[in-house]
Amino acid sequence: MFLDTLGYVEVDRDGNEWSIDDFSFDKINLMVGQNSTGKSRTLNVINALGGLLAGERQITFSGKFCPVFRKDDKSKIKYLLEHRDHKVIKETLQIKEKSFLERGPDGEGTIYAEELGQDIKFQVPDSLIASVAKRDAIQHPFFDNLYEWGKSLRFYQFGTYLGRDRFAVFNENGGKDTLDLKNTDSVVVFLKKGQKEFGKEFVEEIISDINGIGYNITEIGVRPLLQVLTPSPMAIPEAIYIKESEHNHVVEQNEISQGLFRALSLFIQLRFSARFGIPSLILIDDIGEGLDYERSTKLISSIIKIAKSSKVQLIMTTNNRFVMNNVPLEYWVVLIRNAGNCRALDYRNSKEMFDNFEMTGLSNFDFFSSKYYERASDVSK
Repeated sequence: MFLDTLGYVEVDRDGNEWSIDDFSFDKINLMVGQNSTGKSRTLNVINALGGLLAGERQITFSGKFCPVFRKDDKSKIKYLLEHRDHKVIKETLQIKEKSFLERGPDGEGTIYAEELGQDIKFQVPDSLIASVAKRDAIQHPFFDNLYEWGKSLRFYQFGTYLGRDRFAVFNENGGKDTLDLKNTDSVVVFLKKGQKEFGKEFVEEIISDINGIGYNITEIGVRPLLQVLTPSPMAIPEAIYIKESEHNHVVEQNEISQGLFRALSLFIQLRFSARFGIPSLILIDDIGEGLDYERSTKLISSIIKIAKSSKVQLIMTTNNRFVMNNVPLEYWVVLIRNAGNCRALDYRNSKEMFDNFEMTGLSNFDFFSSKYYERASDVSK
C-alpha cells in the first residue's frame, strides 16, 4: 500500500497554523525546496502518522491528517484524523468510496462489521484512535492495512550519526531480547543479528552495496571494542569494524569516517528490513549529506534501484546539488511555502512545466537554483 496524497494542518499552542495542501506521491519521490520550506517537517508528519496508526505513539498536539492510500489493485483508502487538545474529534475511513468508520467527539460513532454485514454503533475513549483501538481481524479487518503501513514505515535521518555513536551489549546467545526495527541507532544489532540469521550472504550483500558507491571494503563485522574498561563481570560493548583493501587493517566504528558510516548504516538497515519484512515506505531526510559528488550520486542510484525492484515506496529530501542532478525530474516534489502554508509542484500536477524545462538543456539543479518553477507557474495563488 502506497501513500497517494497527504493533506495536513497543525495548530500550535499559540493558535498558529502550519499546513500542507494535498501533496501527491509516486513510488519514488525526491522532495526539494529552499531552507525552511518544510521538507524535514513533512517527513516528520508522515512518520508521526505512521506511529499513530501503528499504535506506537499518543496524540500530543492539535491537528488534522488527511491521507489517501493506494492499494496494489489501485483502489483508494481515504482516512481522516482530526484531534485537538489530546482528544480525537473526528475520524473517518472510506474504501472505494464506501464508509467503514464514522466517529465524532466523545469517541462515539459507527463502524462496519464484516460478519454482520452492517454498521454498528461503538464508543471508545476520546483519547484513543478508533482504527487502533478497534482493530479486529474478524469484524474489522480493513484496519489492518493502516496498521501494517504504519508498523513497517522506516525513517532515516541521513544527516545524523545513524548509530555511529552507539554500541551494543549482547546476551549469552549473541542477541538482544527485543529489537526495535525503527530504531536507526541500533545498526550494530542489525548487523550482528543479520549475520546470525543469514550468514555470509547478508554480509556480502552489504559489502557489494558499499563498494558499489566507491569504497573498497573487504570485511565487515561486529566484535568487542578494544581498550574498553568495564568492571568485571560486565559484558564488553561490541561495535562494527571494517577492513579496507588499501590498508588491510581493522578500522573500528568510532574511527570510520562519518560519510562512510552513514552509507554503511543505511545499507545495513535497508537490507535487514528487506530480509525481515519489506517496509511499506522508506523516508530518508538529507540524503547524500556528507558525501562527495561521485558517492552521493551512486548512493542515490543504489537506493532507487532497491526501491524499484521491490514494493517499497521511497520519499527522500535534499538540498544537495549532486543529488538533484542525479535524480530525474519526474521524481521531484518541489516545495513552496507561503507563510504557514506549504504546497508542492510535481510531475503529476505540473507536467507541462517540467517537460518545458527539460527542453532547455539545463541541469536539474538549475531548475531549483534559478527558481524556474516560480517563473513558469503562478505560485502566488
